[in-house]
Amino acid sequence: MHKQFLFTTLLLLSACGQVPTSQSTKGETKKPSPSDLLATINQAYSENAIQAQREWGGKRVVVGGAFDLAGKLPEGGISILLNPGSGISLGELRFADTYADMIAKLRKGDGVTAECTVDPKYEGFSGVDGGVKCPGTDI
Repeated sequence: MHKQFLFTTLLLLSACGQVPTSQSTKGETKKPSPSDLLATINQAYSENAIQAQREWGGKRVVVGGAFDLAGKLPEGGISILLNPGSGISLGELRFADTYADMIAKLRKGDGVTAECTVDPKYEGFSGVDGGVKCPGTDI
């Protein structure tokens, strides 16, 4: 799987449990689930990063997926990878160290949902300065 560095995390909305799925009632427009949205954004950047940057860059979204792994970043903070289930890519979200206790409780496959801003500077290639930074917003 290819990693995508796309999101500045604003708020960790939920962690643990099942990955959220979209639901709609009769007459309502079905909204994509957070994991479907993560897969859609990742696919857009995989197919045409220039177009995706114009369409998604700077937009505030709620994304989610199944927790894959976490690690400490050399520059500080914590990185987690989410699998949206698309089989195409993983989404990386970075958090301040204040989230360490919550993230330490995650197990592979746990559902995670976060409110994020799509990195407006991300151009489709992963790199050291690539996109997912959290300002340390409280839960």
